[in-house]
Amino acid sequence: MAEALIDNQPFKCLICLQECNIPRQLPCFHTFCTGCLNTYINSEYVTEDNRTYFPCPVCESPCYPQNKDAPVSSWAGSFPRNQLFASSTYKETESGQTFCHGCLTDDEENVASFWCKACSEALCQPCRVAHRRSKLLSTHKVIAIDEVSKTDIRMPVFIDNTCPHHTGKTIEVYCHDHNALCCVLCVTLSHRRCTNVSSLGDTTKMFSLDLIECELEKMKDESKTIVEEDENKLTTLEDDYQKMTSNVATMIKKAKDKLDDLHKRFQTGLDVTYRRHRESLHERLRTNRIFQANIENTNQLMRVVKGKSPDVDTFIVTEQSKTQLLSHVRRLQQRTGSKHNTFELKIRYDDVLEKVVNVMTTVGRLEVSSSLSSSSQDSLTSIRKTIDTLQATSSVTSFSESTSSSDMLRDVGHVAVPSSVSSASY
Repeated sequence: MAEALIDNQPFKCLICLQECNIPRQLPCFHTFCTGCLNTYINSEYVTEDNRTYFPCPVCESPCYPQNKDAPVSSWAGSFPRNQLFASSTYKETESGQTFCHGCLTDDEENVASFWCKACSEALCQPCRVAHRRSKLLSTHKVIAIDEVSKTDIRMPVFIDNTCPHHTGKTIEVYCHDHNALCCVLCVTLSHRRCTNVSSLGDTTKMFSLDLIECELEKMKDESKTIVEEDENKLTTLEDDYQKMTSNVATMIKKAKDKLDDLHKRFQTGLDVTYRRHRESLHERLRTNRIFQANIENTNQLMRVVKGKSPDVDTFIVTEQSKTQLLSHVRRLQQRTGSKHNTFELKIRYDDVLEKVVNVMTTVGRLEVSSSLSSSSQDSLTSIRKTIDTLQATSSVTSFSESTSSSDMLRDVGHVAVPSSVSSASY
């Protein structure tokens, strides 16, 4: 195990993008929170050809559990803890006490009481006992943790140099043909035909950390540019959405207000027309009812005088009634003869309103134009070139097997992304 130095900036989980909590590293070297990885595995694992695995959330490389019979719920915890990630965060209790570093490696939080100067490691009482009983560690100077400055307390950092493909083997060789870290079995089984293979000692003589850091800083700046532009584009899209929502609502309200105004004006005209014809029909009806009552009165009068009065009296009453009825009929004809008693209300809708009701199916046609900005394309191309530069330095690569990051990004960098316009009606 080789020791390394890092700063206090926390590493981020590549699923939740928050500080990585109990980091677990997959065989492809991508690292995630244990909880995030467990949730992902339970929803994305695949059973195929009697083998169960899950694709890496980032690179989609197939990841298999060490124990194929283990329940899926235990897979996340079975992958090795990324000690580099875990050591980046100084952890302490709410009261300011330090957790035992040894216990934290096993996801246990026990308060430390001692500090080993040689190991730069905080120890709880049980770990202090185990530390003292170790023949290799028994001579280390161990003091009370209260005697140590808080700025000196941090997790010890170690680089895991074990081969991810062959249990019990350590990485000793670097294949320049495939930019791959190898153990002796890797070289024998997978790189026996490679002509440019050297020991890690010889390889590191050509290794320039300053150059790597410079190139990584360029990649960091370019990726920041891409993210910032995507954030700005997302803000613009959200603004466009809000504006369009408001504009459509305003247009619909104007249309409704216009229809409401037209409705009000039409209803006013309808009311006037209805009342005028209703009054005319009421007047006609009253006139006819009066005539009906007059006829009924005359009939009743005839029944009263019939057989009960002298014939002369009956004749006089009859003639009077005839004269009265004749004048009434003449008056009736004058008042109702030319007045209609049938009124049928109809409406001929305006052609535009007919179209709105029967023809119109959308408020408008939504058009979306999309493109990949030139700045994002330039940043992606710059990142691809930077990775090519990193590969050319014979540096330690994070890509497994014989996969070249240059191969992976070359296609991406040369793909032209045309602008497109899509539309939809709603």
